[in-house]
Amino acid sequence: MKNRLKLRIINSYLTSTISITFVLLLLGVFSLLLLNVKTLSTYAKESIIISVILKPTAEKPEILNFQKELDNKKYCKETDFVTKERAAEELKISVKEDFTEILGYNPLPESINIKLNAKYSNTDSIAVIEQQLSNNKIVSDVFYFKSLVHQVDNNLKNIGMIVSSLSSLLFLIAITLINNTIRLEIYSKRFSIKTMQLVGATKKFIIKPFLIKSLFHGIITSLVSVSILVLFILYFQSNIYGLIPIKNIALTFVIVFITGITITVGATFISVLKYIETKMENLY
Repeated sequence: MKNRLKLRIINSYLTSTISITFVLLLLGVFSLLLLNVKTLSTYAKESIIISVILKPTAEKPEILNFQKELDNKKYCKETDFVTKERAAEELKISVKEDFTEILGYNPLPESINIKLNAKYSNTDSIAVIEQQLSNNKIVSDVFYFKSLVHQVDNNLKNIGMIVSSLSSLLFLIAITLINNTIRLEIYSKRFSIKTMQLVGATKKFIIKPFLIKSLFHGIITSLVSVSILVLFILYFQSNIYGLIPIKNIALTFVIVFITGITITVGATFISVLKYIETKMENLY
């Protein structure tokens, strides 16, 4: 009987720990996404490229002066001059065939690729920029994926709203699930709480060991959740580092840690106090 009781207690503790850890892990993932929605939005917008096709008659000094002018524009993040030879090499890699040998010459024009600052990477701003670029005497054409710009603009707005809503909902679910888990655990010990009270133990004396245990429980579950998040980030570090600021990752860990401890300790305090103030006949 003693072994069975110990086994039941261990199983109950493990189940509680796994449940809370899983909830905190999900909370951590969505917190990480919520904190970095703006960063991800900036990254996506600044990945859009405008290709400025230059006229064949454009001289090298004119091109360099034009590129320098573009670099000084507020909307420009960076520029990249693509020569005819480089364009041919890139197309050769893409189509896996040397078309210059077939044609006998290189028909591709020289161009300047522009990456915009995120603030200007929207449909209206790009239309104005396109008009300004087209007015330059050495510019033959301006090319970019208009549908992609529009799609990115709309999708980022929707993603921001969805992540914010899901994060808020998950936070409420986390509080509810962890609170219910703790309450069930305390419920199984309600008679022990009432027995201590009947033999003269004070509220402080009864509550203190439960709070210490819940604090330890909260620390353990929070550390396990944070450890899993660390492994997750390390696995995708080649894509995440440089894209997501380290301070946001650290803030996510703090949120998970504080949330885990606060909810477990708070729920324990409320539950134990409830059974202390409950009459004996109402415990059944």
